[in-house]
Amino acid sequence: MQKAWNVSEPIADYEPYYKTDGSLSNTIFEFGWTGSAYEHLSLDGETPVLDWMHNERAEWKAGLVKSKTDSAKSLFVKVRLQLDRATT
Repeated sequence: MQKAWNVSEPIADYEPYYKTDGSLSNTIFEFGWTGSAYEHLSLDGETPVLDWMHNERAEWKAGLVKSKTDSAKSLFVKVRLQLDRATT
């Protein structure tokens, strides 16, 4: 995904979650998660953020796991196919 952050800026990669070069294509970002339990997103590791606004490109100190990967072109499609198969 790409976007222009301001009207005067060019369209650019939606970093840190997407890079045109494909280096992040297989990365799974789990927000609000430690790997085993819920955790508030936090910029300092202690104080929960109140909302997502203006924090899209933040360096999270808590509440984000990005250690998993998957080779599917779209995880939504993969999950949807699994759900469809489970209900038929």
